[in-house]
Amino acid sequence: MTPNAGRGSRWAGPRSYSAAMDRFKGVLFDFGHTLFDSVRADGHCAGFREASGIIVEEGEFEDRWEHIRQRSRQPQELARGRDLSASAHRRCWLDLLAPLNDLAPGLAEFSYLFDCSAAGWRPYPDMASVVGELRTRGLSIGVVSDCGWDIRDVFVSHNVDG
Repeated sequence: MTPNAGRGSRWAGPRSYSAAMDRFKGVLFDFGHTLFDSVRADGHCAGFREASGIIVEEGEFEDRWEHIRQRSRQPQELARGRDLSASAHRRCWLDLLAPLNDLAPGLAEFSYLFDCSAAGWRPYPDMASVVGELRTRGLSIGVVSDCGWDIRDVFVSHNVDG
């Protein structure tokens, strides 16, 4: 199948694609789950163990974490306005994360702070090469986010802030 099929034009291959890219002046990315992915359950559990000395079973954490993530995407949760201010973000997410405290006292607060830090995020494997190629082509790059915290430290921590 060719791009623009049914519109009378045909894709001429990589050369055509490269020429088309020259028409763009910039690229806008979303931060979370586009450029960076959040650290998995084992990272949260290891960080909590290091900070508190308390061992949390990864399987139990992961089950609750997945339930929390699914709940966070529901319309009634999104309607709470968590992405309108830093304080609303913190309040709403700590409410969502509260069931983690059943696994260990303070785990909800730790997980929130961990997820709002550079340690809680890792770049996707191809992110640096994609961004590097866009820079080589002279394109401006912008990043948007609805996080309730400053994402710039994540870029600095992973040496992709230039």
